[in-house]
Formats: sequence, structure tokens, C-alpha cells
Amino acid sequence: VSGQGGVPGKHDHRAASRMTIHGSERQGMDSIRKILAKRTLPESPVAFLKSGEKVMIYGAGNCGKDVLAVLTDRGIPVTCFLDGRIPSGTSVNGLTVLHPDDKSIGPEQRKNSCVISAIFNAYTDIPPIIDDLEKFGYGHIVTFIDFFQYYPKELGDRFWLTSTTYYDSLEPLLSECFALWSDPASRDLYKAILEFRCTGDYLVLPKPETGKAYFDTDLPPWNEPRRFIDCGSFDGDTLMALKEVYGKAEAIA
Repeated sequence: VSGQGGVPGKHDHRAASRMTIHGSERQGMDSIRKILAKRTLPESPVAFLKSGEKVMIYGAGNCGKDVLAVLTDRGIPVTCFLDGRIPSGTSVNGLTVLHPDDKSIGPEQRKNSCVISAIFNAYTDIPPIIDDLEKFGYGHIVTFIDFFQYYPKELGDRFWLTSTTYYDSLEPLLSECFALWSDPASRDLYKAILEFRCTGDYLVLPKPETGKAYFDTDLPPWNEPRRFIDCGSFDGDTLMALKEVYGKAEAIA
């Protein structure tokens, strides 16, 4: 309903808002469907292997041991662990550890091997590891996120990592969430994170932004009195940032 003199009334604004939301949801639905279509949905437990490939595991930590156990149970032989932090020749769970550039691994063997990158934690940047393995001549590298999809039950859910079949019934909800973001940068990041979780492709992720993550001075300042609850204190960095931008707070918990 329009206001007097052709001026839009409140119902016009509500209708326009609903149209915008519905349009965003439709756009989101198309985007989400394209992403979900890229999911790793293995046809067989060994589909990650190419014909004649030997298997090596990068990372001789807990994640690497889990991968070794799964492959051993499946009767898939593993040549060795690759790890640059452990001296070459060390034995871990009965398997020899070698540096990725160990001279005993020839160029042809590297080219024809499948290397499973068995690292999954918040403190290790995976793309540089993949880059190094490629520079060393390894021809086929499978990330842990991708490998996980072949054995989700055996490896078990880890943090956010679960079988991509989990998303089967979530398409409408994922589309609604897409519509909540009002700026292109947030929508692009949302899609990138979802695609990463579905494919294990680190290249789809944007580089992290640096600077003031919580107290951006481009945003309107908080009203006073300021009371702050830090629900996940690390080393006090968030509180230091608060002090830098706003000075003192009335209360901190």
C-alpha cells in the first residue's frame, strides 16, 4: 500500500524487503546447489588411487597413524611416512619415516605415488606443504579432508569435518543462511568455506584478512558504558585490542 501522494508506505518497504530476501534465497539456492554438486562422493573406498600407484603418508603424527590404520585394515600397502620434522630412518608404527626430499625416493617413484597429506589441525598451513611436495616431484597429493570422505565412519567426525552426505538435507537451510549476508564479500566467504568443506580444495579459500578483526574503526563505535564478555580468551589479545580502540571498559568478564 502506497502512502499519500505516491510516497511509498511502510507496506511497500516490507514488500520490497521480502522480495529482496526471496531473491537472495533463490540466488543462494543456485549457488549452494553448484557447490554441493562438487562434493567428494566416492564410488569406491579406493577411488582416490590411480592405477599402479604406491601410497605414502605425509605426517607421522596422530592423524597419520589413523590414516595408516585405515589403509592397513583395507589391505592397502603403505610405502613410508613422509615428515620433515622427524629424522629419516625413524620407525613409527612399524613404518619408516623419510624426509620428503630423501634421495632414496627417486623421481619416477615420486611421480607415480599417491601422497596422503595426513594433517588436520588449526596450527598448520596446508597449502605450503602441498606446494613443497609438488616441488619435490610428487605427482598425486590427496588432502586429509578429501581422503576422509572415503572413510568417514572409520576416521570419525573431527571438529567440523564430517561426511559430505550430512549436507543432503540442508540445502534449503544453507540457502536461507546465504540470504542473511548483505554484502558480496561475506557471501563470497560463506560460499568459499562451504565449498572447502565439501571438496577439501584449499585454493578456494581467500587469504585471511589482517588488522582489527573485532573492533573495526570503520564501524560505528559502541555506546557507553562499555561492558565486554570474552568467551574464548587466548592470550588476552582481544582485550588488548579493546583497550587500544576504546580505552577502559566499565566491566570485563
